[in-house]
Amino acid sequence: MTANRSLLAIGAGVIALVVVTLAVVLLTDDGGQTSFPSDSPEAALQGYLAALEDDDVDAAYAAFSSDVQSRVSHDAFEREVDLRRSPDEPPDTRYLVASTSVDGDSAQVTITVEEFYEDGVGGSTNRYDREIHLIREDGAWHIDEPLVWLESAPYLEQLPLN
Repeated sequence: MTANRSLLAIGAGVIALVVVTLAVVLLTDDGGQTSFPSDSPEAALQGYLAALEDDDVDAAYAAFSSDVQSRVSHDAFEREVDLRRSPDEPPDTRYLVASTSVDGDSAQVTITVEEFYEDGVGGSTNRYDREIHLIREDGAWHIDEPLVWLESAPYLEQLPLN
């Protein structure tokens, strides 16, 4: 009987240590973003995501290249952003720049997206990489593909008028 109590005490101690460690990490994480040079493709992408986080659809739309803006209307983009707002608690999401490749006025930024979903006692994590193409126009980097958050949204493109 004493062995069972000892195992129970050890298990409770381990669980308590995990809970305390998690609380310390969550409380000490300042949630700060990595700083990128303001004229970098990473900063442009970071600005786009921050604008969406702040519900600033105008700033998010302004992050697109002139080519994307000519194919996707502001109204269509705003409607899609509104549709993708979940009434449920969204997952905790973290965006990490995995790599950047720049060739003249073209850049490819690979983002690692980590989404944590809580489900009672535990949770699950979804992790994937997403490549984003950017171009430099008038000295600034712009996203050169129709996106809503980091999801491709080519169906937003307007059909040509005949």
